[in-house]
Amino acid sequence: MNGMKLSGIVLRTMLILTVALSLVLSWFIWLNPSRLERRENTTPAVAIKVTDTRTAATQESSVYLPTMAYYQQNQQKQLLYQDGQDVVSQLHKALTKTTLTSMAKTEKLTGDDFETLISQNDTLQLVYPDVMAFSLFKRQFFDSPLKTNLDFKFTRVILSLQAKTKTVTLVNDATRQTYTGKLEHLDDAKLMKIIKPNATGRFVLVEQRFGQREVPLFTQSVAIRPYTYLLDRQGVSHYIPALLTADGQSRDTVDARELGSDTVYTIGSTRRLSMNNDSGDMQFEDSAATTAPTDMGKFFGRTFASLDNLALPSLTTMRYFAYDTTENAVTYRSFVQNFAIFNQTSNGTVKVTYAKNSLQMDFSSDNVTVPIPTTEKNVTLPSTTAVLSQLHARGYTDEHINNIVLGYHWVKQAKTDLVVDLQPTYYVQIDGSYKAYQNWLDTTPTNVQGGDN
Repeated sequence: MNGMKLSGIVLRTMLILTVALSLVLSWFIWLNPSRLERRENTTPAVAIKVTDTRTAATQESSVYLPTMAYYQQNQQKQLLYQDGQDVVSQLHKALTKTTLTSMAKTEKLTGDDFETLISQNDTLQLVYPDVMAFSLFKRQFFDSPLKTNLDFKFTRVILSLQAKTKTVTLVNDATRQTYTGKLEHLDDAKLMKIIKPNATGRFVLVEQRFGQREVPLFTQSVAIRPYTYLLDRQGVSHYIPALLTADGQSRDTVDARELGSDTVYTIGSTRRLSMNNDSGDMQFEDSAATTAPTDMGKFFGRTFASLDNLALPSLTTMRYFAYDTTENAVTYRSFVQNFAIFNQTSNGTVKVTYAKNSLQMDFSSDNVTVPIPTTEKNVTLPSTTAVLSQLHARGYTDEHINNIVLGYHWVKQAKTDLVVDLQPTYYVQIDGSYKAYQNWLDTTPTNVQGGDN
């Protein structure tokens, strides 16, 4: 046991020394770019470069995967989870040889019929954190995408594993509208080989409706592994060619100015990149961007292209998280083990917003990349139902609660700001803002504000 601890300490020491060496080398490299009118020593270069050789299409498919998988059996629903396993990706891979032969709009269910549908035994359910476009889903999930003009929004995929006729039901949880399709070449035996070892019985849940969202509530305490990650820290010298001078313009034409705690870089009158020197938060604006398509699937594709333009090594951890129809914005978050990472800044988050002829991206210079092995024990959290009871006792009502998710809290280490600890906890969205549930319990309900949006 002592040997394991010693090897863990040696490994972490070597990684931190690697980071330090990278920073020293970066310092000499960054002394040169005086043409940006300031020394960029406040934004060190990449800590550790991770090369992702996947194609853009493969990356897009990964980004738009569902984030939760449920299995219902014997009147019990549970989250499929196994430490160190990406269960959703495994299920997605097992479905890629399946052919969707038809899809039709079926019925809009009553509340009781909807509850009956999502409680059916012997079903695999894949759930998105927000609405998904069928046009995008069909070409990423199935072999030989179905040729149809039918398009719609949904949040849940339901596969009946024991039925002789293989079907898939797509459900919009908010409207309870259903769509049903027929499947060929569905290998339910292959799916069960993935389901059985991940159906551990440790994440039994019930679903409760908050507004128009079905929220999973774990009925027992849950134990989740904490993680430690190295950060990828990109300076403005990475984003200027990616965003400002992408059309082949010279970096000599970039103007840099200090505005309070921000440094603002502009090229011409249409493109602007600003960085907060304290937090590392960044914002890119293009007031001459091509008008975004109104088709939801194509719009998602456009926002992904903007995300891809950032050329983040951490794109492998990114997942689609939210679609705001009011702002015309899509938010992507970093995920670990299919659980979202949260923070009181934009770390690990990219928000892409389109107006009529303008594009805005809000993101951070810091993103998780490489996990560091640790010997930390699992963190035991109370059941979600217990957390909900605490919120009720504090004065929060179900009318104000939008969502409750099991996620990770981003905490920078004191010894080095290039290593981050990810601590599991519940995040609660109240009146549109996400905060750790402990923070809500310390907040007076009549003064609800702030948090991660």
